[in-house]
Amino acid sequence: MFDDDPLCFKVVRTNSQDEIIARAVNLLVGRAAYETARRLYPNDRVDYRDGARIIARSEPESKAGTKGYRAAKSAPRCDCPHSRTAVFL
Repeated sequence: MFDDDPLCFKVVRTNSQDEIIARAVNLLVGRAAYETARRLYPNDRVDYRDGARIIARSEPESKAGTKGYRAAKSAPRCDCPHSRTAVFL
C-alpha cells in the first residue's frame, strides 16, 4: 500500500479472510464506521486500523447454547459516549 494514501483509516472485518468494510480520511468518521460495523457483525472480529496500526478491535460474541461453547459472564455493557475511552493522536 502507498504511504501517501489519503484514506488511511480502515474498518476491516475478519471472518475467514480480511474484508475492508470502510475507509475514511477523518478519525471520527472512521470510528463511526467501526462502531456501526461492530453492531452489524457481532459474530466476526472487526478492526479499526490506521495503516498497520490497530486502533480498536472487537471480539466476536460468545456462541451461547452451541455445543462446545460456554457462555462467558461479563459486566453489563453501556454504549453511552461518556463511558468510552477517547483516542488522541
